[in-house]
Amino acid sequence: GKGFSMLPLGLVLLSQPLLGARINITLYHVNPANYSGVADMDLGDEPGDAFFTARNLGLPMFCRDEGKTQQGQALCSNPEVVSDNLIVSRVILEASTDFGPYGYCDICTNGTYPGTQFVPHPLNCTNGEYVCLCRLP
Repeated sequence: GKGFSMLPLGLVLLSQPLLGARINITLYHVNPANYSGVADMDLGDEPGDAFFTARNLGLPMFCRDEGKTQQGQALCSNPEVVSDNLIVSRVILEASTDFGPYGYCDICTNGTYPGTQFVPHPLNCTNGEYVCLCRLP
């Protein structure tokens, strides 16, 4: 069967020359309507984006029950999940087949990069900006 994949477009496809074979790839991203473009955003193919969209359908119940945990707080405050103005962006990109590692790209909230707020040395960022990491600290 066809698996899902998420690609770190801001880090791999847009900032590096195309080294491998070139392909056109259709990707999707759920984001607040006031953000545009694809730089520093996680995008996924149809199965990948469908996975995250389906997961988000259960979030109202999850956030009610698990929103008090560290993981729940991070997920339940993610603007790409809980914003009132979410849209689905569809883009077709020319990309290299030499995909790199997954890049964690999220909107900065509370001055701390999402996913690092619970580690000994969280990373600071500017609220409202998309930020990416190739690997979490």
